[in-house]
Amino acid sequence: MSDAKTLDKVVHLIALASSPSEEEARTSAVLACRLIREHGFLVVMSNGAPSPAARTARPAPPRSAPQPRPAPAPKRSRRPQPRLIVLNYRGVCVTCERYITRGDRAWWRPGKGVVHEGCNYDSLY
Repeated sequence: MSDAKTLDKVVHLIALASSPSEEEARTSAVLACRLIREHGFLVVMSNGAPSPAARTARPAPPRSAPQPRPAPAPKRSRRPQPRLIVLNYRGVCVTCERYITRGDRAWWRPGKGVVHEGCNYDSLY
């Protein structure tokens, strides 16, 4: 983009910075500042004096290459592990399909069912 076009764009963005819409005004001001900084424009007040910010402004340091993101932490399994419980109600073993009586200990996993304490509870996964 030529300097003349960029300068016209900066002037337009500065005009939009006085918009009644707070979001539009903020965005316009940020974009105008970014263009001024990128193209090294000198901001001069209407009386011909450089703006106070222009006297103290320093060129932005060159940007370094973006750092690679760290590898994400391994996700923990959210599925609950089977728990050994004492049954309050009669149930049916998922593995052997026999009844488990009230008061017996059994492996239980929410949403999957119960298994006798002696049966293989792999079927609860």
